[in-house]
Amino acid sequence: MTALESAAQGGHLPCVRYLLGHGATVTPQNSHSSALKRASAGGIPDVVDTLLQAGAGSNDDNALHAAAFGGHLEIFNRLVDTGADIDASHEYENSFRAGHLTALQEAARGGHLNVVDTLIRKGADVNALPRGMTALQAAVASNSPEVVRYLIAVGANINAPAEKWGRTALQKAAEIGSIEMVNMLLDAGAVMERSAHQNGRDAPALELAIKGGHLSVAETLLRKMDRAGEQEQKYLCDPLTLALHAAAFEGYEHIVRRLLEAGAPILDLDNSDLVPRTAFKGHTGIIKILLDAGAEMDSSRHSPYSGTALQRAVAGGHVETARLLLEYGADVNAAPARVKSPLHLACRNGDVIMARMLLDARANFRAVSYSGKTVRRSAEKGGSVEILQLLNMREALEPSDGNKTEILDVSTIAKRGLCSTCSGLPLEVFTSPRWLRRYHSNAFCFHPSLVSLEKSARGGCPFCLFFWKRLGINIISIPQPSKVRLFYGRRSTDDVAKMLSQIDEPYPKDIERPRSERADFQACVEPFDGKVKALPGNTQSAETYQQIVTWLQQCIKDHHACTVGSNGRFLPTRLIDLTDWGRGKVVKLVESNSIHRDQSIPSQDGQSSKMVRAVKTQPSWVGLLGQGPLQSRGWCLQERELSPRVLHYTPSQVLWECRAFKASEGWPERDISSTGCS
Repeated sequence: MTALESAAQGGHLPCVRYLLGHGATVTPQNSHSSALKRASAGGIPDVVDTLLQAGAGSNDDNALHAAAFGGHLEIFNRLVDTGADIDASHEYENSFRAGHLTALQEAARGGHLNVVDTLIRKGADVNALPRGMTALQAAVASNSPEVVRYLIAVGANINAPAEKWGRTALQKAAEIGSIEMVNMLLDAGAVMERSAHQNGRDAPALELAIKGGHLSVAETLLRKMDRAGEQEQKYLCDPLTLALHAAAFEGYEHIVRRLLEAGAPILDLDNSDLVPRTAFKGHTGIIKILLDAGAEMDSSRHSPYSGTALQRAVAGGHVETARLLLEYGADVNAAPARVKSPLHLACRNGDVIMARMLLDARANFRAVSYSGKTVRRSAEKGGSVEILQLLNMREALEPSDGNKTEILDVSTIAKRGLCSTCSGLPLEVFTSPRWLRRYHSNAFCFHPSLVSLEKSARGGCPFCLFFWKRLGINIISIPQPSKVRLFYGRRSTDDVAKMLSQIDEPYPKDIERPRSERADFQACVEPFDGKVKALPGNTQSAETYQQIVTWLQQCIKDHHACTVGSNGRFLPTRLIDLTDWGRGKVVKLVESNSIHRDQSIPSQDGQSSKMVRAVKTQPSWVGLLGQGPLQSRGWCLQERELSPRVLHYTPSQVLWECRAFKASEGWPERDISSTGCS
């Protein structure tokens, strides 16, 4: 700051004159503000006049804006009379944002109705938005109802969009809790949001009012909310749901009820942690309302330190909340994040009542945390003698049986139907970029833990067995709190998706081991309706035979790779004669020279059909494809690799495999080999 600037800011007129008389320049220097701007901001008209007479420019360094913001009408008029541009904008910057404001916006931001009125009368644009907030938004932010009323009367745009990370007029009025301005804006036609981002970038007015504790404003907005004509937008959330989360977390039970009555979609947010967050605050009544309304008890969000609703309630010491969650079916031993089990937490906090309640609910007092700490160790750190006595009693009543976890060998598990988790997998997991790897927090939760995946695989779910095998895990030797997540990798063709899974595990610190397990596979995704052929129900049916003939004819006609090097006249030295099989005659071994060459190629006559049926009934052919120990036999590998065409008979359908084409009765024209699915 120069001497002249300092004197002008302090209003020392004699000093200003002295400095000007000794050669001080009025031209703005490299300091933050010129002498004229400092005098204008301070409302010192004599100094302003002196500087203007000394040659200071009225448009230099935004002196007009400084006078407008300060409400100094006399100085403002003098600057305008000497040529200041009322529509010029000046650049501003603070720790939150940068932008440009006009003199009108500065006057509104300062809440000075007289300066605002003067600017409007002189022709200032009431809706100018160089790059920042409008005059109306600025007036609302300064909590100036009179200026807001005036600007609305002269045609201010009520619904002008906000700058990035800014607020619309209605949002700002709700945020500061001005019921007067909220009503004023609503009466003038302010429109409430119909969608918003979940990250708070454009928080809805209702959510802002609730977070600020302005419940009268929230009630007013709820009464005015129009749910008609809503449009769903990808990646955006319903403002009512955002408001519901805010009300639940803040503990406003009556607002929660009102929001649910207004139709707030309780499951609208991705990976919602509504109940866990509310449980941490101990709002038992709200949790009951939410659970009764269909809210999910636990979040599907993958966060190392989130935890279940019960874990959060126990961590917060809320006994009644924990009791309610147990009554509603919370798993007392669930610990799917890097938070210790509920019993660990209660013992570490020295909470005797909580620990006794969890033990009565059959909490595992032998549980080990992800870092290897036992429940007893947590109790010792908590320092509660009474809890240690409770653990002693339980250990005496239930001595350890010393059982060890059995290794899961997928080859010994009989496949059954899909588990409930796999049956409920949404198609969009395999088709939507929404689940791309970069959206880490929004990954689809396939299973809540590795233990859950293992249990489903042991139950015979074929997809869980396949997934477990892809992970390459044999046994779970330490607690696994992480979720099993699915990511959409990319599309290799129009209907083939590359899927990824990554499981970040907190391995013990005393061993060297990667912190993640990964698996990847490709999935062929195609809607079943109208595209899948109905199965005949019996692999001995005429429909099955006709499909085999169709495949064979197509292969002979179109697949050059399947016929290269073949000799249609060649027959092995010995063959099994099935010609009279089914007529009461025995199957016999014959020399190849006694067989007509035409019989070596199946046709559509009855003899060939019987031959196919005979092959179907051979025990070694049943379930050839990937079932039982048959595939481990050397002769099977030889037969499969050397044969240009192979038919696989499974319990439900026949599968075709040749060198150029793979298909099934269900999808007879779909070439599985070309998709690269595994």
